[in-house]
Amino acid sequence: MVLVETSSRPLYEQLKLIVLHDIEVGIYKHGQRLPSEMELSARYQVSRITVRRTISELAKDGYLISQQGKGTFVNYIKGEYKYLSFDSISDSTTNPKLKRTNRILSKDIVPANGTVSGYLRIEPEAGLIRLKRLMFENDKPYMIDTAFFRLDLYPDIFDLLTDNISTFALLHQRYGISFAKADKALSVVRAGLEEAEFLGCVPGDPLFSTSKIIYQDDGIPVHYSHYLVHGDRCIYTLTVQGGADDIKIHYKD
Repeated sequence: MVLVETSSRPLYEQLKLIVLHDIEVGIYKHGQRLPSEMELSARYQVSRITVRRTISELAKDGYLISQQGKGTFVNYIKGEYKYLSFDSISDSTTNPKLKRTNRILSKDIVPANGTVSGYLRIEPEAGLIRLKRLMFENDKPYMIDTAFFRLDLYPDIFDLLTDNISTFALLHQRYGISFAKADKALSVVRAGLEEAEFLGCVPGDPLFSTSKIIYQDDGIPVHYSHYLVHGDRCIYTLTVQGGADDIKIHYKD
């Protein structure tokens, strides 16, 4: 990534994206002291005023912390998730330092389209609750999650779906749902304008896209969701023990 003086985007915004990228790929690590304004100015070939504005913006967004008399420090931890688990990505982190919250973007009752009705084995046009949430790590947005709930299985769940609730815990505790199997499909897509706005990234950035269907013991699908995570903000881990035949890779033409 390079700075373009003729761009319509201000230099401090361009520099912000570059420094954020350097943080996300580990050039500047969590807890590390950021180089001085003079050093950053020389490194990125911009004025100290531009550097100062960039640092201020990144601190406002929570990626940096300034300590008087000590300097500015990186405040960013990349999430690591166990992909072969029933849990939602927000519950499967291996890093205890990450505080997770979520905010509802929309919640409505919709007819099942052909794809979703096929996943959940219900009649097309059957009623579903569609819940779209923005997930946060240490107050930074990192995932857009869209989940579908069957009204025949969860008739009174609509009002129970609130900010910061764990939907999996709700299904377990209130409805007695136990998970026996999950099918997950992982691909990479490009961020559109809406995704970029919510996740604080650039349109066209790569996103991990996961579709997940969960079944209970009798084979009935009880949950379907789809979520998008910025490619620079997470690491997926797989642990295979004798079940490697269940992991299939399909290549697009």
